[in-house]
Amino acid sequence: MVAPQRPRIEHKSAQVLPGNNVTARAGDRTTVKCISRYGNPPATLKWWLGDAELTGNQNNSPEMDNPRTWVASSVLELQVEKFQHGKILRCVAIHESYPTKSQSLDVRLDVTCKW
Repeated sequence: MVAPQRPRIEHKSAQVLPGNNVTARAGDRTTVKCISRYGNPPATLKWWLGDAELTGNQNNSPEMDNPRTWVASSVLELQVEKFQHGKILRCVAIHESYPTKSQSLDVRLDVTCKW
């Protein structure tokens, strides 16, 4: 077993650093991606918005530079609503090789209004 890297979140093809915002307009759909690399087996990825678990679409593929390990990626399509402003969006990577069996990354949802 090989422990994967900590998960990271991408929005609009750019990495969102821990504690930073994912900004989207109310009423829009936005796509966020969680990635955990170099695990064997691949991590299981889960999404949470506040206290609610959301369903993402996970895909696992061999790492190009280290085919004995995997990149796990989960794509979440989120319908953005005003009431979600300020909520924490969390990606959790679950893997037996992590000391605590999981690692997570939190970002804040910044919902802008259409005027």
